[in-house]
Amino acid sequence: MLFAIILLLIPMISNAQSNQAFWIHADQVKPSITAEYEKVSKDFIAACAKHDLKDADWTTAQMDDGTYLSLTPLNNMADLDKNTLAPLAEKMGNENFSAIFGRFNKCYDKQAIIFWY
Repeated sequence: MLFAIILLLIPMISNAQSNQAFWIHADQVKPSITAEYEKVSKDFIAACAKHDLKDADWTTAQMDDGTYLSLTPLNNMADLDKNTLAPLAEKMGNENFSAIFGRFNKCYDKQAIIFWY
């Protein structure tokens, strides 16, 4: 699994500036509800656009084993202290924001966070 992630990142790393760090969030989605996960993802992106979310930058990739990776470049370690989704939660309301992530949470039993430097 880690080897696959490394292979996925090689093109990004080779085009990135030296010593580019990434925050990687991995969701191992249950095969039976992949379609629901993708629907929630589209709803989340629509909410980001509707509420004009700024300063949040990520790329999503799907692996053959049903794992979805969200890759976020980090400028420095202080970026880890920023909650770039806080403005979205404020604009759409905590209840609606939590509801989207509640829908995500039903789609997987395992998730991981990886730092790549």
